[in-house]
Amino acid sequence: TTCRSDPAFVLHAVGRDARAFEFADRALRSDRDFVRAAIALDAWALEFVAEELRADPEIVAMALRADPRVLKVASPESVDDVALLLEAARSDPELLTRAPHRLL
Repeated sequence: TTCRSDPAFVLHAVGRDARAFEFADRALRSDRDFVRAAIALDAWALEFVAEELRADPEIVAMALRADPRVLKVASPESVDDVALLLEAARSDPELLTRAPHRLL
């Protein structure tokens, strides 16, 4: 096992800096439960999760609740909760430019 694939090591690193998740093994960045744990430590880990999870509405909603500004790195199609979108816009109105047109 390398550091990149050691769940405890990666979570510790993400807790210090979300950018560490970029270097985690793809298997961890694709594991739904592990991704939830990483986002719970730092919502900005969303930027480095596997693409299919970055587009997952549940994962994105979890990250947005923690820090609305992560909408900047979320897949726009993944945002399906108008209330979350409005909450994000309260912190930064420019985030509405990332909103799916179907919600506006």
